[in-house]
Amino acid sequence: MLDLELVALANAMQGNGTDRIVALPKACWSDPRTQVLARAIKQAHNKGRADEVAVAQALGEGTDDYKLIGGLPKLLSLTSHYGGGRTAFDELHEAAELRQTNAAIEAAMTASSQALSPTDAKDAAIAALLSIETGGKSESTPTSLKDSLATVMEQSHQAYLDPTSEHGVTTGFENLDWILGQWQPGAVYILGAGTGRGKSVMALNFAMAAAKSNHGVLYISLEMGHADLTRRLVAAEARVPPDAIRSGRLNHDQIDAMRHASTALELIGNNLMIMDNVHVDAERLSAIVKTAQAARSIDLVIVDYLQLLKCEATYSREREVASISAGLLAVSRQCEVPVIALSQLNDQGLVRESRSVEHDASAVLRIDYEDDAWIPGSSGVDCHLRVLKNRHGRTGSISLTFERRHQRFVERIYE
Repeated sequence: MLDLELVALANAMQGNGTDRIVALPKACWSDPRTQVLARAIKQAHNKGRADEVAVAQALGEGTDDYKLIGGLPKLLSLTSHYGGGRTAFDELHEAAELRQTNAAIEAAMTASSQALSPTDAKDAAIAALLSIETGGKSESTPTSLKDSLATVMEQSHQAYLDPTSEHGVTTGFENLDWILGQWQPGAVYILGAGTGRGKSVMALNFAMAAAKSNHGVLYISLEMGHADLTRRLVAAEARVPPDAIRSGRLNHDQIDAMRHASTALELIGNNLMIMDNVHVDAERLSAIVKTAQAARSIDLVIVDYLQLLKCEATYSREREVASISAGLLAVSRQCEVPVIALSQLNDQGLVRESRSVEHDASAVLRIDYEDDAWIPGSSGVDCHLRVLKNRHGRTGSISLTFERRHQRFVERIYE
């Protein structure tokens, strides 16, 4: 098994199937050395290249990880011995799933045999089998302070070694990254605005910034189809109005701009997946994200928009929205991804129909326009993106211009 993992990692450093290899889940690496090496290759790949030299730099000369791997000489030896062949992607994925399944079945049989009653046996077996979906750990299993402390210290150490690297998913706006500390795994972010005031455009800005930074994005659209969303992406990239793209009333310069935009978007096209299934419900959301993660690494999930998510009917719409909010929180934690949920606002500028949404969210953002700034038909409108709540840091606002004609937001930086 170790040889299979080394084959995959060696080929990744040679540029053979690197995108697919770095997208593999942690469970695919059975040895501490391959776990460390896979993490370093992903860090190097996110910066633009993942050859032996770049991976050695990601490991950090003199660190425990560097010593564990053996440094640059060992990496060169590894690619020389194992590289140049198949990527072993499918075999690795299947082996990891089989390993998890066998371990869960064995745990279920052991727990069942040790139970004091039939009910206890059934509960123990179900808990063990459910651990297959949660990476080998039951959702109800507590984490010791020792284990949690090790995770926190490792994250802090990596940030200290490379303070310029990304420690989340970029928002695409420098000042918003500074306020939020980027999008963080396990957190839910609410983006609110009035009807027709740019929520989806802002969300697509976020999606494109993440995709261009080599992060996998799942965009779940419950309102617009994938063709409409793609048209907006092309419009923003080419600086061509979407209605001109739809109608075909284009001049030569616009046609050239669209060709260049198409080429640029194709380069990152596999990083952004769009689901426009209107029947998505809160209960199935977690399964949908996990299915997408099986195809490639998903680092950011965007739901457009919250009030259109379906859930089991209750006697109160407020309770339904509260259930949806709990579902979003479960997705962010179980799948270890940041989730951005768009929301309509009421006349008071609050999330419609339920306060629990704002309570569950790690941060709440709102697009605000000056009373006299929103002029119908204007091509550019100045606005502010306000961080009204941030559970893990500061609040504040950034200044933007909504280029309505080109369907994009641009940050206004003051010297």
